[in-house]
Amino acid sequence: MPKKTVVILSVISVSLGVWIFLLSLLIASPAYRVDGEIRVNRFFYIDSEILPDHIFYPLLNIQDILLLKILPATKERSVMTLDVANRRLEKAIGLHQKDPQSELIIVTVDKSHSYFMPAVEQLLALNKLNEEELTLLNQLFEIRAEELKGLGEGLIDNKRSRIDEIWQEERVEIEKLRSRYPWFYERTPKNEMSILRQQPEQCD
Repeated sequence: MPKKTVVILSVISVSLGVWIFLLSLLIASPAYRVDGEIRVNRFFYIDSEILPDHIFYPLLNIQDILLLKILPATKERSVMTLDVANRRLEKAIGLHQKDPQSELIIVTVDKSHSYFMPAVEQLLALNKLNEEELTLLNQLFEIRAEELKGLGEGLIDNKRSRIDEIWQEERVEIEKLRSRYPWFYERTPKNEMSILRQQPEQCD
């Protein structure tokens, strides 16, 4: 058998093996523990959007991780990480609309938060941002603040409290970035920043 054919077959075999391994993990371990109780919340379904309760959703996480890993530590990667954080938040909102009781809502928001915080810290550590980049970041922050606020209002008890905590932590990082570029934010109309300036309502 020609050497080239052997190499191609080997690559195909390895690729199939990796996919089978990943699928077996997803199928065999769709459960997680909440307060000592094992809950299974991931399913297979056919829809236009894969939400966090879908059995293939972890593959999207792997895709994002690989994408961010191959990008150099630049402003572009930090902005891309913020975009991933916002998309994770949108997935949590989509799941809340489908199943308001799902524990994966908070799990997904926490994952989104874990992308957001280091991304802003990296932007603080990098060189000066220009006006176009600050405008983009401002839009991302506004979208995120509005979505977090809306999601928090749709949750109850400790879930809403956790959303409030996340929002407060992210506001601190946003304020750090804002203080670095006062010339930009002083020129930003107050109504555009109104959501970020609001204090989240606290749970009873």
